[in-house]
Amino acid sequence: MNKAEIIGCLVGLSVFIFSIYIKPTATCNDGWKSPSIGRQGACSHHGGVDYKGEYPLIGIIAGIFLGRKVYRFFYKEEQQTENYISKSKLKEDIETAINTGHKIVFLYKKPQDKSYQSRTIKLPIGFIEYQHSYGNGATFCVKGICDLRKAERSFALKRMRDLKIV
Repeated sequence: MNKAEIIGCLVGLSVFIFSIYIKPTATCNDGWKSPSIGRQGACSHHGGVDYKGEYPLIGIIAGIFLGRKVYRFFYKEEQQTENYISKSKLKEDIETAINTGHKIVFLYKKPQDKSYQSRTIKLPIGFIEYQHSYGNGATFCVKGICDLRKAERSFALKRMRDLKIV
């Protein structure tokens, strides 16, 4: 388990335990506070058990929900940090290839593909940033002559891995 998963689980468990702690004392339907609730027939003369005060189910749901939110927050933060570090290294390597005129070989995964494919840019030209048409943000890409397509193509850095300069 990574740090984000542990924090998410701890938050969820804490919310669940807190919800059990704040649960009001069990009562019968007529308002009688019975210490015997949980045993068969404890509130039978009082109209049955009043379940409106039961919070464990709400605690479980709230715990799961908050735990997931916290997990996603920390996981996103970790992922962004990792991506920033790897993308800056990737960018440096590509800049080196552009300046020295070397080919770059890498694994690339298009959005619709299920696996990575080996690709080669035999002449990296430079970087380009495509603005997203569906919202804010942009995708940072390297532009160059693709060996497979024999034409100029752009490759998103976020979909590249295992880059080698040859």
